Amino acid sequence: MKNPAVGFFLFLTAGMLSAPAYATGTITCQSATGSVVELQIGFVAVDTLIGAYITADGSVWSTSIGQGTQISILQSFFGDEKIMADFGDSNLENIIARLRLFRASQGQDLAMAGTLQIADVGAYAVSCKGP
Repeated sequence: MKNPAVGFFLFLTAGMLSAPAYATGTITCQSATGSVVELQIGFVAVDTLIGAYITADGSVWSTSIGQGTQISILQSFFGDEKIMADFGDSNLENIIARLRLFRASQGQDLAMAGTLQIADVGAYAVSCKGP
């Protein structure tokens, strides 16, 4: 090939087409009583919590406008064995919910479970699946 720039471009294009792009994913957790937490995760340089949807006892909280009571992500942590997140009201004044998850893996087996605590509503044991 006479033009090295064209060769490099073709190399990059082939690499992008062959590798899947997993930029986001969802972790879904559920309690025995039907409470649900859905976490939207962004996979960039570090795992990042980008959204959440929580239901419990007939109430709904969400980081998306128009899907129940609006909540904000106050803080989140992703470690090898833990995921922790706190959600607050839209004014960032009060903690509405706390999620603490623990995960373990052996080979291709993955287990993830923890607790969901919602202020003035209850505390729930949850089991999860997701990326």
